[in-house]
Amino acid sequence: VVEDSSVTLVELEEKFGREVSQLVSGVTKFSDERFPNYQERYAETIRKMLLSMMGDLRVILITLADRLHNMRTIDALQKKSQERIALETRDVYAALAHRFGIARLARELDDLALRVLDRGAFDEIASKMAGSVESRQAIIDEVATPIEGELNRIGLQASVKGRVKSISSVYNKIKRQNKKFDEIFDLLAIRIIVQQKSECYRVLGIVHDFFTPVIEHFTDYIALPKSNLYQSLHTKVRDRKNRLIEIQIRTEEMHNMAENGISAHYRYKEGHHQPDELDEQFQWIRVLMESHREEMESGEFLESLKVDLFQDEIFVFTPMGKLIQLPLDATPIDFAFAIHSDIGFKAIGAKVGGRIVPLSNRLESGDQVEILTSPNQKPSAEWLKFVKTSRARNLIRRWFRDTRWDHSRALGEEMVISELKRLKLNLNWEEIKEVSLSFGYVELPDFFAEVGSGTITLGQVMKKLVPLLAPDKETLIGRIVQKVSKGGQKVRISGFDNLVISIDDCCNPLPGDPIIGFQNPGKGVNIHRTDCSHVSKLLEDEQKVVSVTWDVEREDRFKVNINLVGDDRPNLLYNITEVVATLKINIQYIEMHMQDNLAVGRMKVEVRNLPHLTKLINRINRIRGVIKAERSEPKPETLKGILAG
Repeated sequence: VVEDSSVTLVELEEKFGREVSQLVSGVTKFSDERFPNYQERYAETIRKMLLSMMGDLRVILITLADRLHNMRTIDALQKKSQERIALETRDVYAALAHRFGIARLARELDDLALRVLDRGAFDEIASKMAGSVESRQAIIDEVATPIEGELNRIGLQASVKGRVKSISSVYNKIKRQNKKFDEIFDLLAIRIIVQQKSECYRVLGIVHDFFTPVIEHFTDYIALPKSNLYQSLHTKVRDRKNRLIEIQIRTEEMHNMAENGISAHYRYKEGHHQPDELDEQFQWIRVLMESHREEMESGEFLESLKVDLFQDEIFVFTPMGKLIQLPLDATPIDFAFAIHSDIGFKAIGAKVGGRIVPLSNRLESGDQVEILTSPNQKPSAEWLKFVKTSRARNLIRRWFRDTRWDHSRALGEEMVISELKRLKLNLNWEEIKEVSLSFGYVELPDFFAEVGSGTITLGQVMKKLVPLLAPDKETLIGRIVQKVSKGGQKVRISGFDNLVISIDDCCNPLPGDPIIGFQNPGKGVNIHRTDCSHVSKLLEDEQKVVSVTWDVEREDRFKVNINLVGDDRPNLLYNITEVVATLKINIQYIEMHMQDNLAVGRMKVEVRNLPHLTKLINRINRIRGVIKAERSEPKPETLKGILAG
């Protein structure tokens, strides 16, 4: 009402009280005139919603209900607006619903978003699922009948029903596994709802007596609940015709929580939230909100939020058997800070299953982790490149702020400025920023802190700022770090001499991307982004891992691919190339074609670093008619793949 009429929050408070006024304020979007573009307005609206949730979690329930209504009536909008709202819904609102455990709402939001983003695939899957209702029911009956008979025989009250996967879930599985609809065999699940928790395990035994269990597909979410309070036993079995069937076993209370999540658990008394177990079980909400209270640019904030929301979970154990929940791809550093901040600060190594692994090693569910500590150890700035939890990242940053980081930053800045003054050279902050990026540091204060601490020497900095003076300045280098190169692209490799390196085109890392190196016998060292899909496999041989950091020349350029989707309008391609030209970026390749009444294309450009690429993509996304421009992998993408992200 505050968005769409002349009613003010003051009037609401006078009529309905402060509580209602605050709830309305929490879900009210900012007005257009306060921000230069839509993305910034949207980012600040989401940030405001998160902060409002800290005061009252009901804000998220109202927000999700409002978004669901918007998606149900989205056909009234123009196509471009539909695309934008559907992407927001999939990336933020459906993800929030999942994290809060409101499964029925999350499924509908995902399906409604897919219906807009890929209507052809949505209709095709819906049609095929509708056409196979009778055959699916026959399978359900064949599996459910013997189970129901045995439950009746032993006098155990239970409800046995079939459940079909949502359309978006099937779509994601087809895309993720690169399969056709007819090759997806676990489209349905049997759900058994009992009265008591102990009965869940009794029913599990009955199910495994009747059908052959697939051991690697059994998960006990009752003993190890998800962070959104979800509890259930999940098992997959093969029926008598060798078909793969998923079976979920839970109590009525667990089922209510699985479908309605936080809305089933949130309790009020006399209009005020009473502290209960919810506070402890939903600590991740507070961590999430605290991690996004810092000032960030709108694009960075939204991307960071999406990563946090979409994180899956793993379960790892301390040497004493205590369970620790962490996000997927978490590292021993994340584990250490989850135990205690002091252990995190003093971590020098880790053992997983008794085997020593790097602190950057990705943990897996079931790992037993032991942290090796030293009283003399201090956090490293390198840790920020691979930690996954907001808690670890914030504690490390705070340590740098509160201790040597501030001193190092001030000292480093003073060293650079003083040297420029001594040489009677003008202070050019843009050039210093470029040098900072050439060492892989996006933020200038982080770069100065590394200079002040001696990790980067003044000689290395001046060599890039004033190339002609480099020979005279080499004597200033107090710490030897061998630089190796190939094709003019360089990284710093600690402890290795005369190695040939290659920057892998599977992930096309740019200065500013966190990177990791792997020794390749006879071929030197291959450099990958730490989030590259190949890294987890390469990390299996820890002897090949090499510590690397960026150290490139200012004039170096790196190839990167960008996917493009836009309206089919005159001069769109010209406007895109015009923006590229204004940023003095070289285009190696560009093509666009018609697909599903849209202009779809790819281009390969040469950029200096990650912020250079981000600036280019942000500029392209502001062009009239551009629906989406984003960084891509080298292989071609379809329109469905681009829009699905």
